[in-house]
Amino acid sequence: MKPMKRVAVIVVAVMAAIAIGGIAWASIPGPDGVIHGCYKTSNPATGSVIVIDHTASCPSGFAPLNWNQTGPQGPQGPSGVLGFYTISDERTGTSTGNIGSATLCNIGDVATGAGIHIYEHGQMDVQSLEPSPTDSRTLTWQVWLYAAPTSWRVSLQCADVTP
Repeated sequence: MKPMKRVAVIVVAVMAAIAIGGIAWASIPGPDGVIHGCYKTSNPATGSVIVIDHTASCPSGFAPLNWNQTGPQGPQGPSGVLGFYTISDERTGTSTGNIGSATLCNIGDVATGAGIHIYEHGQMDVQSLEPSPTDSRTLTWQVWLYAAPTSWRVSLQCADVTP
């Protein structure tokens, strides 16, 4: 390799090492956790954003725009569900016809699901099994008995959301 070409290769290699070292040394985000940037304030490319080192300043035609890497602490959220439990309501109908009632979760808790299991004879229709529109802890239900006696169990799944 000719001496002049060798010098040019060495100079290029040294410049590349300095550039790579400078990029690695740059502190983004800065030591205070802030990301420093600039946005273009005029055409062309108005609104374009560049990120800069915390020691640099914005070039001409750009305005500073800084933000936190993690952001401020938000307010405490509501407590979640503490657990689930089932309330069972055993019933026996001794005469035919319409029977209805309500099954309740504990005060302050929320009904999350329900079901009816028929034990004896099985000659009944479930007409409704739904949450109360005015009380989130209440399940209302209605059955129609075709034969008596018929026994059934209403099960209500509840979420314990007591604070």
